[in-house]
Amino acid sequence: MKKFKAILRGSRKVLLITSSGYMNLGGEAVVHKIITEVQSANPKSRLRATSSNPGHSEKLHKFENIKFINSLSVKLVSNLLLADTIVIAGDEITSARLNQLYPGVLSYLQGKFRIFAAALGVFLGKKVIFYKIGLYSFQNNFPKGALNYALENSVLIVARDNETKKQLRLFGCRKEIQAGRDPGYDVEYRKQKGTRGMGLILSNPLNDRKEQKLTQFLKSLSDKKKKRKLCFFVFCRHPEKEAENDLTFVNKIVSKLGLKKKDYEIFVSDEPARVKSKMSSMSFIITSRYHGAVFADSTKVPFIALPVSNKLRAFGKRTVEFEELENFNLNHIK
Repeated sequence: MKKFKAILRGSRKVLLITSSGYMNLGGEAVVHKIITEVQSANPKSRLRATSSNPGHSEKLHKFENIKFINSLSVKLVSNLLLADTIVIAGDEITSARLNQLYPGVLSYLQGKFRIFAAALGVFLGKKVIFYKIGLYSFQNNFPKGALNYALENSVLIVARDNETKKQLRLFGCRKEIQAGRDPGYDVEYRKQKGTRGMGLILSNPLNDRKEQKLTQFLKSLSDKKKKRKLCFFVFCRHPEKEAENDLTFVNKIVSKLGLKKKDYEIFVSDEPARVKSKMSSMSFIITSRYHGAVFADSTKVPFIALPVSNKLRAFGKRTVEFEELENFNLNHIK
């Protein structure tokens, strides 16, 4: 984005508010791409980026001339005050629900802090950029006034898809909003030859009814496609929130399906390029993770998206509601 680069060229100290460190593959892919763009725009700027696990983020991304700092710390507040430009970088600008007390509270506070940081930055006269952002569902006690204040007084808003742009308009944002392509599309990978494998990217469907619908569908899939090995991709392994640990849910589904070891594979990697490469070998992909759909779409592998959240509705006709699964035509899977 030309405007994004033009703003950053005049910035000496840049603070990126990110969701790095949560063992979320899609989130890390977005963070990596945005940091690359920031460094390209102004190699001489002083960069700081937030992370819930700074050591993990530095080891994973291997960037020079950037330091990761803890997402909730005194050091973050001091860097916020020193920065001349604050970038809400590809993050969800609202917080996750409190489905577990301790990690849920931390996630909730970090979600509110993102909005607080943006609003305070505007108040202090800093340049605030919302770049490639997404949305969670709004909560009853969500600080709408603070977010609106930050959005209306920011220097640039770039949504990561048209669905986010639409939701921001419904929220009441009147400022110009650009809809950019999600950075996950730009993850470079080495294409692999097809294996007739069926790729599955599953997050917790949140309630028993959806889980039952999903299990029944996968059972019919495994019964009718015995020659097709199932490959479960693990996109999120939150160290504290069980509901955000795909590996826990995948093991539960494998147990319910009664699969033998020769009939499935669980693929785990922290490297987005390696995961995307493996996905490119699949004949079809079913995903309930947003970036699972982004990766599948960019590798040109046929897929359907199960809308656990509104983010997945951005994929239009390729979105299949849980209630429609039992009538989904398996002949579409070639």
